[in-house]
Amino acid sequence: MTIGETRRSVQLKFRQFYLATQCPIAGGPAVYRSRAMYVLIDPMMSYNDENTCLQAGYLFRNSRNITSKSKLYPNPASNEVTIVYNTEKDAIFEIIDLVGRIVMISDLS
Repeated sequence: MTIGETRRSVQLKFRQFYLATQCPIAGGPAVYRSRAMYVLIDPMMSYNDENTCLQAGYLFRNSRNITSKSKLYPNPASNEVTIVYNTEKDAIFEIIDLVGRIVMISDLS
């Protein structure tokens, strides 16, 4: 605990961290909502959903076959984004907002 933090605020941070680091397949939209709030606590936090979900017993299909890198910028955006990708295989690109809603689906074949 740091100076100025209460036991209650530390407990709330821990709960947000616990929810944010769960597998989104198991935890559903609550995980994405928690991540949206946890970014205010730790903006540099990153999540490895593939490993987290694998530990929980969920396997992403074809996730190991993806060899392309994609970029989306600016992030965050208000109206428009640029998506850069390179893929040699058929793929589907999904953009999911911070509360778990699918904002866009595009076939990249």
